[in-house]
Amino acid sequence: MKPIQLIFKELRYHRGNAFWSVLAVALTVGIFVSVSMIQTSAERETRRITRNLGFNLRIIPREADMTRFYLAGFTEETMPEAVLDRLVEQGNVSYNHLVATLHQPVDLNGISAIVTGLSEEKYPPGMKKPDMSPHIEPGTVEVGHEIATQLNLKRDAQLTIGKKSFTVARLMPELGTADDLRVVGNLDDVQAALELPNEINEIKAIDCLCLTSDQNPLGILRTELESILPEAKVILLSEMAETRARQRQLMAKTIRFVSPLLLVTCAAWLIALGMINARQRVSEIGLLRALGYDSGSIGVLFVGKAILIGLAGAVLGYAVATWLCITYGPNLFELTSKSIQIDWQLLRQSLTMAPLFTAICSLIPTLFAITRDPARTLRQD
Repeated sequence: MKPIQLIFKELRYHRGNAFWSVLAVALTVGIFVSVSMIQTSAERETRRITRNLGFNLRIIPREADMTRFYLAGFTEETMPEAVLDRLVEQGNVSYNHLVATLHQPVDLNGISAIVTGLSEEKYPPGMKKPDMSPHIEPGTVEVGHEIATQLNLKRDAQLTIGKKSFTVARLMPELGTADDLRVVGNLDDVQAALELPNEINEIKAIDCLCLTSDQNPLGILRTELESILPEAKVILLSEMAETRARQRQLMAKTIRFVSPLLLVTCAAWLIALGMINARQRVSEIGLLRALGYDSGSIGVLFVGKAILIGLAGAVLGYAVATWLCITYGPNLFELTSKSIQIDWQLLRQSLTMAPLFTAICSLIPTLFAITRDPARTLRQD
């Protein structure tokens, strides 16, 4: 009888054992797939949450008066807009989400206000991400709550800044900060209105180091950026950077601890199941050897059965775990729910690793059994 026929006969004869073995493999694969998908989603969600804390890196002209900068929240000193392109062109850097800004105090019909121009968000090579800053259409502005109230502005009204007229595209909600006195527009428009062509006074960004203060992220960033922009200085919003770093590090540590623990537990379960199964079949192995089957044929029989069980368990475990993650994952990871998708790489890994692992688990106890003298085995039975 061919080995494959023996394998299927063995599966039919030991249906109960085969069922529980497939279930054990499916559960192991399911946990592996679930943990992998949850880990990927959790890392993505954590990045998005910490990213939404806002820009924590500010690059300003070196000659800026720091006293006035901290009091006003911006510097009136300017630098060429070309410095943004120099930052963007760099590869292998520790910052991202670069936005050039121009802030200037202005008088709007007798009201002191701050006009801010924002460039489009730019990224170093290979670091493209979803935009953080709002996109402002040319010719339009977003007006702070206090300015809109004092000037009685409505949406689609006209507002003149310097020598240029803008359409009010949005009235910002009351924030209780200096932003209530701010008017935000497209950088090119604001430069034209203030007659400061190609000038900016700040570049905002996010550091990608995710280091805590004791790891000196500011020193690393200053060394990196000052070699690129010697005419600028770097300011790191330390509290925000610390919060971002600790949140991401906590998530990474948790996942690194939980994932191996779950996989080791499942591995021990499979090995124990394989040992118990093989010890229960010692008499069967002795009978087969007495009927003339050599050790190699018996080994092929049980290892082949283990491989088929591994394949069936891999498919079942992957399918169930993927369905659960796609169905219930969006409730856990709301910000990145659209990124939770079928991962075919995990299927390939499951179909490779599960049969290999079940074969190894069956090989060890099977070798133990087939090396025993069949006469002694049958006499004990």
